[in-house]
Amino acid sequence: MTGGTPSTKDTTNYIDGDIPWIVSGDIHRGEIFDASKRITRRGMERSPAKLLPENSILIALNGQGRTRATVAWLRMSGATCNQSIVAIIPSSPSALDYQYLYTTLRSMYQQLRNLTGDKNRAGLNMGLIGKVQIPLPPLEEQKRIAGILDAADILRAKRREALARLDDLLQSTFLDMFGDPVTNPKGWEVESLGNICDVRDGTHDSPKYVDEGYPLLTSKNFKNGEIDYEGANLITEEDFQKINKRSKVDLGDLVMPMIGTIGNPVLVQHEPDFAIKNVALIKFSETSPNNKFVRALLCSHYFDHITSKANRGGTQKFVAL
Repeated sequence: MTGGTPSTKDTTNYIDGDIPWIVSGDIHRGEIFDASKRITRRGMERSPAKLLPENSILIALNGQGRTRATVAWLRMSGATCNQSIVAIIPSSPSALDYQYLYTTLRSMYQQLRNLTGDKNRAGLNMGLIGKVQIPLPPLEEQKRIAGILDAADILRAKRREALARLDDLLQSTFLDMFGDPVTNPKGWEVESLGNICDVRDGTHDSPKYVDEGYPLLTSKNFKNGEIDYEGANLITEEDFQKINKRSKVDLGDLVMPMIGTIGNPVLVQHEPDFAIKNVALIKFSETSPNNKFVRALLCSHYFDHITSKANRGGTQKFVAL
């Protein structure tokens, strides 16, 4: 089932109550322990929203960036949701294990996104979700499979932690191999990055945001060496194509925050489906240095050494193109 939205005009009677009201943006982490918004009981009664039982499995029908088709496990009772979410409630817990259903649907993320036939733009609906087929082994086998998938999630979390440590190792190894870039003790040839790579940035315009479309990523979406779609605004295909005429991101490019938390460039390793705003874009040709070498250099203290001079006295860190 899906939820509903009470009238936002009557905030006193309907909004800011004590009933957790879950929207698609609340489920990006996979589990819900609380909701970002609340409605009153009267507001719930005046909308299609219904109270959800604990252990309901929720799927985002639409949302920003990668939110659509994200699956969450509701770990609390007495909550409701809006119409951007479909809630799945097993009719017989003795036949279907909650954890198995959750982990199975999570593993089908891309399949769920593609149900509409348009993986980038179209929203899902309850009818499409209702037709999804999942394997249904005996209950004990479900629990065994769920345990394996849960262990895999733990391993992925450990992998992310290991990658963060590898970044530290990368910087140390870089210094061992090439020397300190600040003092350049090995006498390597020095050249401006803009002379050996194509250095540009994303759009500076603020296109109109829409409910369904292409992600427009900013500095906050590039962190820890990865692309994070969380909180990304969506733009129309027309604006997406317009921005890409000037700053199209391709495989092998480096994308780097220029405002706030600057540096920490991300190497684009999958076919990009996004446009960029106010971030640096470094593109490579056959005569350019290796992109992984440049990323390592820009992750080192040398980058901080250079940019600290430009940020003295500033209230917010910023590096110009």
